[in-house]
Amino acid sequence: MTECKVLDKIKLAPNSPGYHDWSNPPPATTYTYRLSNVINSQDIMTSKSSIRAPLMEIIQTSSFSYTYVVVI
Repeated sequence: MTECKVLDKIKLAPNSPGYHDWSNPPPATTYTYRLSNVINSQDIMTSKSSIRAPLMEIIQTSSFSYTYVVVI
């Protein structure tokens, strides 16, 4: 049910909301990403114990942002 609503919104058929947004993009769109780094991946990959495997240790990097500008 929800999937059908999402697909209706993003469909690129003429006169659809998704097509209108795609063909008339906002002048500037900013994307922000935050990456994670697993710092003990070798310990996890080489662990011999299937019962007590090491916990994954994760650190987050600073956010990375960029702005996409549409020039018409």
